[in-house]
Amino acid sequence: MLTDGRDARGADDPRLPRADSAAGSAFASRRGGFLDADDRARARAESGLGPDADDARCWATFVVRRALAGVGGSTPDRSRTGLVLGCYTFPTERSAAVSLPLIEEEVRAGIRDAGLATVPGTVPTSADPGHVDAAGSVADAVADAAGLGGRRLVLDAACASGL
Repeated sequence: MLTDGRDARGADDPRLPRADSAAGSAFASRRGGFLDADDRARARAESGLGPDADDARCWATFVVRRALAGVGGSTPDRSRTGLVLGCYTFPTERSAAVSLPLIEEEVRAGIRDAGLATVPGTVPTSADPGHVDAAGSVADAVADAAGLGGRRLVLDAACASGL
């Protein structure tokens, strides 16, 4: 793929069992956590964050704001309310725009070292690396947007932690 410039990323293989079939029950978790375009647009709009905010920030802010809606009376004091966030921020479109070309270049170097030719690489130009979210910055952005003044704790790659 790197030798001919073809991008192999894409949708799930349609030959695999669907999550709602008897044969697909083992695949349900693979499908259950993904957002469709409508969910994504709603989370972005209702998060209150700007159009440049990455999906990880928008979705987490949307969820926290909905969880806190109506909690604590009409003027809740959230100065001591903290946030514990399980957050795996990669890959998002923005992080992929920055990190994939760097990874691809390392793979290309290995291919060249093996004596094979590759197509020219790409340089990330559409994403500012300073705007790529690391887990800690997502927690800070979410807590700030929700008016939470307490501690912010992040478990990065929570699903892979084995806790």
